[in-house]
Amino acid sequence: MNDNNGLAESKFSECFEIAKHESSKLKKQSIFSTHPTNQACRMASVQLHSLQFNDVDKEQAQQQQQPQQKILRSDLEESGYQSALTRSQSSQYGTGWLYHDSESIASTSSCDDWDGYMKVDNQRVKIREVSDLLVTRYAFISGAKTDQGFPVLTFPDSHVHLPFVEYRLLITYLTRLQPYELQVEDIFLGFVVIIDRRTDRWASVKTLLSHLSVRWRRMTDCSSSTLTSSSFFPGNLRFVYVIKPDGVLQRALEVGYKHISGVNRLQTFVCNSLPELHQHINPSCLTYDLCGSFHYNHLEWLQHRMEIERLRCSAEGIARTLDEFVQNLRETELPNDASTTANILSSQKADRDAIKEDFRIIVRRGFDLLKSVRQADTKPNAEQLSPTRVHNVTSVQRTLLQLEDTEKRFDKFWPTHEFRLQHCLQLRQFEEDFKKLQSNFLCHLEKLRIGPHFETGERDQCRLCSIDEVDRLIEEYRIYAEKTQADVQAANSLKLRGEQLIAAEEKELIGSLTPKCQELQRLTEQLDQALKNRSRFLHDVKKLHDYICQANHWCNTGVQLMINMTMELDDIRQCEESLYSIQNLLSSSNDLTLDLDTSDSLLLLSAYDTKTLLSQVNARVSDVKQLCENRCVFLKRLLSKARISSFSEPIKMTAAKATNPLSCTYRYLPLRDSSHTDIGQVC
Repeated sequence: MNDNNGLAESKFSECFEIAKHESSKLKKQSIFSTHPTNQACRMASVQLHSLQFNDVDKEQAQQQQQPQQKILRSDLEESGYQSALTRSQSSQYGTGWLYHDSESIASTSSCDDWDGYMKVDNQRVKIREVSDLLVTRYAFISGAKTDQGFPVLTFPDSHVHLPFVEYRLLITYLTRLQPYELQVEDIFLGFVVIIDRRTDRWASVKTLLSHLSVRWRRMTDCSSSTLTSSSFFPGNLRFVYVIKPDGVLQRALEVGYKHISGVNRLQTFVCNSLPELHQHINPSCLTYDLCGSFHYNHLEWLQHRMEIERLRCSAEGIARTLDEFVQNLRETELPNDASTTANILSSQKADRDAIKEDFRIIVRRGFDLLKSVRQADTKPNAEQLSPTRVHNVTSVQRTLLQLEDTEKRFDKFWPTHEFRLQHCLQLRQFEEDFKKLQSNFLCHLEKLRIGPHFETGERDQCRLCSIDEVDRLIEEYRIYAEKTQADVQAANSLKLRGEQLIAAEEKELIGSLTPKCQELQRLTEQLDQALKNRSRFLHDVKKLHDYICQANHWCNTGVQLMINMTMELDDIRQCEESLYSIQNLLSSSNDLTLDLDTSDSLLLLSAYDTKTLLSQVNARVSDVKQLCENRCVFLKRLLSKARISSFSEPIKMTAAKATNPLSCTYRYLPLRDSSHTDIGQVC
């Protein structure tokens, strides 16, 4: 039995020497925490240790990281977290400045120019402030639990003394990291507090116990609890174990603090040494500095913890930005012009790409952090992870899942909004194209309406066009009709676009599409009818000119025939030939017809100048016909007389003189030269 006690004492003495050595190192570290101005030095020291820790890890797993990184990258690419553009720097909603794409975890940790915010008990504090408190190693929760299931809160012998405000912030953060990291039941169940003050003073023990003096049985009782200005603990305190100071002076002062546990009304146990502490708490629940076997690396936990807080801060920032962006999208009013709609759509697409880029960056950062915390290459089994690592892995995974859910909701909302804007843009473009085509059609109709029949609108002032002008107008009409076909095709295409927009069934936008499509159809038909009317009118004018030319030619032929016909007929055969020529001329007069039965033709024929000219032409044709008919009657009588009696002398005509053979038979009407006539402007 004595041998066993000797072995135990030797073992505890060895552990005590190790703890003392660790304590001496912590003393050096605690120098930086004695004054507020040394906060930056503490942070720089911890960041240096963190960087060295990361470098050691990288050297140990250098060969295994490359294939693992490839797998991680491929998983990331297949997960959908991709963006076509990187516009976070210039976008209104871009938050990519939170994590620069080229930064590593270590560089992000050591960046003093950037700091996020976190909430601790509904108080918004900087992550750097909490990090400065945690780096002091004033208190920590290693993740170990006692045999009864109570979480262990340790106040190590770090010679750090914090003001009550900082103490309250630190304890609140440690006991309420997150509900899914430290279970709410654990807070209700209570904590076991270990206060290590072996190299410290009794005054430090008294101060800390006074801070812990308030005991809340339940979190719901905090409203009825009496809280002094120097006492606070956000949970139940089951037991408090104090490892008393063992300095020579402190031993002498021990008598004054003998009843310290009763004064603070805490279930406090003062332990003289670590072996006595081990009688109350299993060493497997204690860290190495308390001669326990529970592995806990505070610097490593601090680095991962702060990275998780920064990741969470960035995720919350992106979520808030996304909520503002979605709210802005929902409140977007549809403009009334295509250019503004296109600008809004382009701007919102740029903001959307910036947010998607932020998602891609922060998710990549999250996967890198998860890989660093999980250390799957060195600890493939999850059972090998410490509780703190398990908590951190769970925290990163939950943050990534929240990001994924947020991105999925946004990806579900964006296509609907983009379709709405695209549909609005198509509608505004349709309306602008419709107004342009409507103006073109009205211009075409106005050109075709003005001057097709009358130049000044007064019938007695219109003039018949010459044949050359008619040919020119017909050619101009052909060219103009070809040009109008471009607008006709554009109208048909626009009408088809309108029908497609109507088929999209966007009730907010299609109220005016149906009338516009009907108007396009009406304008197209109206222009087509106007072009046909103009074509018929020009061809009727040409027919009129052809009729006048034929009539003039026929009259000239008849007159020339009468003039050239010999007045003295030598025989019956010559008389018959003359009669046959005149009869053929009269029969050809049946071809002198003017077929004009359209409304434009009636207007053309009712024009004063046209009526006068046609009257003259018809009168001349009638005169020539009458002359020819009279000559036929004369020749027939002459032939009948010649057949009755044979005659030996030539038959003489005494009815007319050779100098003016037509003076007794018809009145010659002078004709106006058709090349000097005008029927008005027809183009």
